[in-house]
Amino acid sequence: MKQNSLIVTILAFFSSCSTLFCCALPIILVSLGFGAVSSSLISNYAFITILAEYSITLFILAFILLSLSGYLLFFKVSFCPANPEYAKICLLCKKTAKIMWFISLFILLVAIFFKYILILLI
Repeated sequence: MKQNSLIVTILAFFSSCSTLFCCALPIILVSLGFGAVSSSLISNYAFITILAEYSITLFILAFILLSLSGYLLFFKVSFCPANPEYAKICLLCKKTAKIMWFISLFILLVAIFFKYILILLI
């Protein structure tokens, strides 16, 4: 597996997690009745408000990174080494990257649901 694919997958994972922290987590906490916890999180971790200010940019960046990572993981052909020891490590890295990609996609979809779709349903 090429280093670029792994880097893009990790960046996609962290950008998806940041969308969850800025947008979905406060909404989930308030809707469950934990408004004080949400207020405490926002006052103690000021970066959440900065992320919330740029939420549209953050969602677009996460979507672009996930799309690029998905292309590199699923459509770009990459070969593992012929050495059985290295091939085993290569296959494990590919599997881990795919699991991280699906987790990132799930996190992004949850954040989109709570930030944009749930508001329309209420």
